[in-house]
Amino acid sequence: MDPIVAATLQSWTFDPWIIGSLLITAGIYLRGWRELRQQMPDRFGAWRLVAFLGGLATIFVAIASPLDAFAGLLLQVHMIQHMLLMMVAPPLILLGAPAIPMLRGLPAPLLKNGLGPFLAWPALRRLGHFLANPLVCWISYAAATLAWHTPALYELALRSEVWHAVEHICFLGTALLFWWPVIQPWPSRPQWPRWAMIPYLLLADIQNTALSAFLIFYERVLYPTYATVPRLWGISALDDQAAAGAIMWVPGSVVFLVPVGWVIYQVLESSQARRGAAPRPAPIGRISRFILSMLIPAVVLLGKVSPVRGHQGGLVQLTEQASPFIITVFAEPKPLRAGPAEISVLVQDHDSQRPVLDAEVLVLLQQRGSDGPPIRAEATRQNAANKLMYAAKVELPVSGQWQFRVMVHQGAASADVAGRVTAEPPRPFLLSSWPYLTLLPLAIGLFGLHQWLNRRRGGHPGGQPA
Repeated sequence: MDPIVAATLQSWTFDPWIIGSLLITAGIYLRGWRELRQQMPDRFGAWRLVAFLGGLATIFVAIASPLDAFAGLLLQVHMIQHMLLMMVAPPLILLGAPAIPMLRGLPAPLLKNGLGPFLAWPALRRLGHFLANPLVCWISYAAATLAWHTPALYELALRSEVWHAVEHICFLGTALLFWWPVIQPWPSRPQWPRWAMIPYLLLADIQNTALSAFLIFYERVLYPTYATVPRLWGISALDDQAAAGAIMWVPGSVVFLVPVGWVIYQVLESSQARRGAAPRPAPIGRISRFILSMLIPAVVLLGKVSPVRGHQGGLVQLTEQASPFIITVFAEPKPLRAGPAEISVLVQDHDSQRPVLDAEVLVLLQQRGSDGPPIRAEATRQNAANKLMYAAKVELPVSGQWQFRVMVHQGAASADVAGRVTAEPPRPFLLSSWPYLTLLPLAIGLFGLHQWLNRRRGGHPGGQPA
């Protein structure tokens, strides 16, 4: 196998928090699905389990595979990642009819005594009614797509691991809402007539086509980061941008138009039965339950994003031709701060622009104006998430200006480049630890709300969660 292909395939990231969250979600669903399978075998066939687990697997591929490692270097790879999160994973998850299996998979005491008052809360039911409206679903999806593809927000996501995670959660969440009225997972009922899903999907395809056409035909690089990163395999930034637009255009249209055909078939088949019938109201309680269950892994993923170690190499600090190499130096976290940091180096052959995978790379860091010994660290491919790069883990004791020097040796060939980076002060404790500091007041608030709702429900005999 070609060494570059092998290095690409090795660029997986096995984050225990991501794997754990997905496995817990899969386990809860499987437990509920097995129980429902015994009671309703016709409704909960094996295909629902395969669809739901396939959706979770798609999420894992999108955020942990080499797609994530190369998303910061190639816009077309980043586009594939986004399409998996918005057009593949959500329909598969909803085809699994996850609302009831996720609830039945929870321990009975937790469901009855813990979540019961929340799920019966009228305010939550009203929120579910609002979110399940197809107009809200469509607008939220289109707004998220367009907003995150504007240069300002797209660059923000590229430069910040936290905002990158927020972007992905936003894509996945709004896509689940968008596909909800299209899939209409059991036991929900449509708020709009079935034929309304035809213009619903066609308008989404028009919005997708307009955005992809803009990427293809725009004559300048839309996102400055992709103009500064090294060009792998000689692909120019404009060609990469056009390829990303083509990927969004053609497969994206297929994703929207295939369900259009499916809906048309459903409408024709049921035209006699539906004639003169009014749309039935949606069971809002069940929708609220699904939204609540899906928020849990999303919050865990956001709260556990590492502020130091990313998967794309960090921000470009220097790109320089040093014969016979082209050397690009990256730094993480985004932005670089005093404390744990990572310096990544991509070494390319000057003539072919192919990554060099058998070099020895040494990184030296010296605080500007300091006479002390420099920080020395060997950069290796084993330390890098993207296996086409070399990475060195260092500790920057103070903020300020730092001078770096990168020395590359490959056989008789050698090169030496130097530059400067600015390390900002460490993130304040409250900002870096907010997910943990909010757990206690959040738990106290939820407990108080739970007790209040429980008393209200107890004051109305016969009241049951919807």
